[in-house]
Amino acid sequence: MRICLHTFFEITNPYIGGTQTLLIKLAKELKILGHDAFIVCSSLQPKFIIEGVEIYGVIPHKYKRLLIESYNGIASSQFLKEAIFNNQSLEYAFKELSYYSHEQYTQFKADVYHLNSFVAAAFANVERYTFVVSNHENQYEFDGFWGDNAYAKFSDMVRNKMTKLHMITSIFTASKFYANDFSKTFGLNVKFIHLGVALNDMLYSKHIHINNDTSFNRSDNTIVVLIPSRFNVKQKGQDIALQACENILNKYNIEVVFSGVKQSLADELRRFRNKYNYMQISNHTHFIAAPDMYEIYDSVHVVLSPERYCTYGLSISESLAIGIPTVLSNIPTYKEIALGYEHAFFFKKDNLNDLMYAICRAIESSKNNNFRYNKASIQFRIDNDIRKTAVAFSNVYASLF
Repeated sequence: MRICLHTFFEITNPYIGGTQTLLIKLAKELKILGHDAFIVCSSLQPKFIIEGVEIYGVIPHKYKRLLIESYNGIASSQFLKEAIFNNQSLEYAFKELSYYSHEQYTQFKADVYHLNSFVAAAFANVERYTFVVSNHENQYEFDGFWGDNAYAKFSDMVRNKMTKLHMITSIFTASKFYANDFSKTFGLNVKFIHLGVALNDMLYSKHIHINNDTSFNRSDNTIVVLIPSRFNVKQKGQDIALQACENILNKYNIEVVFSGVKQSLADELRRFRNKYNYMQISNHTHFIAAPDMYEIYDSVHVVLSPERYCTYGLSISESLAIGIPTVLSNIPTYKEIALGYEHAFFFKKDNLNDLMYAICRAIESSKNNNFRYNKASIQFRIDNDIRKTAVAFSNVYASLF
């Protein structure tokens, strides 16, 4: 079966972002199962390959010149918001983004078009094409991206059948909590399919491997703390992470690594560094764009993810699958993923003291395990194999014919 996986976001190599990573890993697994799976995204690169997956970049003609002249050819979220919304009403903007998506994926023949956004599917031609929809944005992410009250407006449109989402039977999200929430809010049957991690790409290691590229001026007692999330402070919590590490610097020799850096986030990164450059921890802080996240995971002691909201947690799933002690906020989706595993250390969201305590607990509890948890890692990998996700979606695709 030919499967078109679509995102209106840009995919780059190296890629940063949960949705982009999941699409690539899911496409790989679908191909292993025998599907002809490929990805369509926003990019000026007409075709490229990442990990054996064909990726096609499409910018609708209406926006191509603007992208080149005003955004240096980078199809960032800023481009999508400013170019497509362009101070129009939210109703107009949602329609335009859905039409923008339509112009992208309909350039390719497929049996199923798997769209990774409620908005992309909102005004899809459901009479002509076969759709599956999965969504990785909750209401906070939605408003954070499209503007205040955007989610309320979109929800109102869906409830009142001003969109075509009620005509699509296969709508999914990665969280039971948000599947229930979306279903109630939209008046639709939004179902749950658990996502996972590509186990072949993340082999468990009993020891931390230090190499010259990721050593970060370590001494024998250095504790390397990795914050792997995309650099979006409001959502991802890099601010409270840095403050917590500053406050325990007198207790541990800490090096802090932020890996979610990419070109389109340069302005936010600059503001962040300027705001916190007075702190002592700034001398122990590193900002990197990692070409190989698994090499980075392999060389750190603790992963820290103080997210304030998200619909799925790919980076924490990766770190838990490798057996790394992982400190994470107690938001509903993280509890769904990580509760019950001994190498998951929860703290109360946005509570600085609780976060500091959780980091210390993770460090102290992990020393006797060489900062790797084998038994818990095995169980997590059994429970969170992305091949199960590919099988689940394969069954959905088959049910449509």
